[in-house]
Amino acid sequence: MVLVLLVATLGTVGYLFLNRGGTTSTASGFLGADQQSVKAATTVVAAAQAVQRFAALHSFDLVAQAQSAVLDRQLTSLRSIASSSTGRQKQIANETASTVQLALEAVDRYRRAVAFTYRLADAEQALQDLNNAVATLKQQAQAWQHA
Repeated sequence: MVLVLLVATLGTVGYLFLNRGGTTSTASGFLGADQQSVKAATTVVAAAQAVQRFAALHSFDLVAQAQSAVLDRQLTSLRSIASSSTGRQKQIANETASTVQLALEAVDRYRRAVAFTYRLADAEQALQDLNNAVATLKQQAQAWQHA
């Protein structure tokens, strides 16, 4: 049991270390921030789906926390983009920042439901909200490209 926990923790730490290079430093502008937000949200869902044993919950929690940090950085970036934009682009950037905020809240609710309260109904609702945020982020990226 200790070995399984050790392997899961080492795997998570390695994943986070390798994945951190693709965050804000490579995200350029609105589309980069939008894409990193989508990636962070879908990573949380994938990590939860990989949980097969109680011992893996800690690893999921670490991934969820790391991806929340990515979402938080992208939210800051999008707010900065919105403040320096005008017209339709400003509107889209503000709407996208709001969507990322909703995604952050959904990740937190999903994390708590999966790793701490074990409430399936809460996890399902948070997952639905997270999936809706991802779909909206993809639409906002398309709108940005046409603005």
